[in-house]
Amino acid sequence: MDPKDIRKIIKFLHVAENLKKALRYGHTKRVVKDSAADHTWRLSLMVVLFAEKNIDLQKALKISIVHDLPEALAGDVDAYLIHKGMASKDDKKRKELNAMKRFEKMLPKKYGKEIFGLWKEYEDGKTKEARFVKALDKFETILHITRSDLLSVVGPKFHDFSFIAHYGDNAVKNYPKLKGIYVEVKKELKVGYKRAKVKWVNKYG
Repeated sequence: MDPKDIRKIIKFLHVAENLKKALRYGHTKRVVKDSAADHTWRLSLMVVLFAEKNIDLQKALKISIVHDLPEALAGDVDAYLIHKGMASKDDKKRKELNAMKRFEKMLPKKYGKEIFGLWKEYEDGKTKEARFVKALDKFETILHITRSDLLSVVGPKFHDFSFIAHYGDNAVKNYPKLKGIYVEVKKELKVGYKRAKVKWVNKYG
């Protein structure tokens, strides 16, 4: 590999390291802190464990690794804030697109084009690998919320528990082969609700 390209990649890796510091919304002193890099690592592990023969594992892993890469520059905007109208989905998309364009220019052309393409594939959700990773992305978030004690901490202030309970529903509709796994994830969430003294209603599933 050309030394100039190597230096470009190293520069990119230094910027990408910001994912280790990009804490996801909702963490408190009592809660296990969850960075975008933490989330990406466990999502990638889930991709390895749950991928079936119809999935291109290499592509799915690549997508999972880069799916939150723009947060290294743009930061994390939690889906709940968008849901409650406290943040703009369009603004989030614009900032993330700009971040990925910066990354694309930062890298050697070959690598920049591939990484941007993988991220765009995830965002568009048209391929089975993208839909597969997107569903697992929701599952990983739910499992973290369940085990991190976040429900107990924010319980008194959080009034839309149905949002968490249905967080992965649409993603599973787009990739129904993961429905069985989602059922088990919801069982975990139900236990978490009980521990946090939050009522679980039948419509949650």
